[in-house]
Amino acid sequence: KTNFSLTYGENYVGVKTDGSQISLTLNEDALVDKAMSGNTTYNYSYTGGYLTSWNVVYKNDGFAGSSTKGAMAEIGRSVTGNITSIKYTPSADAAEDYYLYSFEYDDQLNYNGLLPECLSTELGCDGFECLYYAGLFGNGTRNVMKSMEVTHSKREDYHVKYDFNYNTDGYGNIVLCSYGAIENPIVVTYKYY
Repeated sequence: KTNFSLTYGENYVGVKTDGSQISLTLNEDALVDKAMSGNTTYNYSYTGGYLTSWNVVYKNDGFAGSSTKGAMAEIGRSVTGNITSIKYTPSADAAEDYYLYSFEYDDQLNYNGLLPECLSTELGCDGFECLYYAGLFGNGTRNVMKSMEVTHSKREDYHVKYDFNYNTDGYGNIVLCSYGAIENPIVVTYKYY
């Protein structure tokens, strides 16, 4: 369990975890524009209240000098706000080496604003999920994800597909999401207070 504490001002939010302090700068719509911790800086871009791209830069200083590394993603959206595609580049050193994600959606509305499973890293909020749920990374998807396919730009043999299944409670809240192999699925449960 990780503990978080928040401090905030008019255009600033600070997050303190068990590990380190994270400083957030908000844009004019009160969404995270920049997140900084130590030598790491995340930058985020939005259109119409939806996250459309992000990048992260890691600066390393050592005996051999300085180096800068990073990652980035471009996020395609439908007119309803569902994510249609993600182009995720895990290393800025190899911009032609990326993953392409495509999605299909269920008719079921995402009433609870759930973060799509498996996508914290690709949406630039790995470790910052609490900020996603606080609305600081923009609007969630309109519908719940039905399936996701992932391919790689250089590896033709790389193809992964997940189908997602949901259970709801008597109030329409999603309380369970399962995906992966039928014989041994990954199961995520949700609680609401």
